[in-house]
Amino acid sequence: AVPKSRYDADYNRFIGGNSILNDFKVGSVFKIDGKEYVLGNDKKLDIPYGADLYTMEYPPASQHETKW
Repeated sequence: AVPKSRYDADYNRFIGGNSILNDFKVGSVFKIDGKEYVLGNDKKLDIPYGADLYTMEYPPASQHETKW
């Protein structure tokens, strides 16, 4: 279990845009609880509140804006 305050902070980072998502190309697909969410032009994900963010599967490195 995760404290609500931590979940809320993590959730807001994904729906409100943040530096982590800025590293990925628009259209990159993230998986949460087996469902796919596409990164929008605004670099945000449309995730329903309560989704298990801690099961997130990130896109492959080829979807990064810059190669590492």
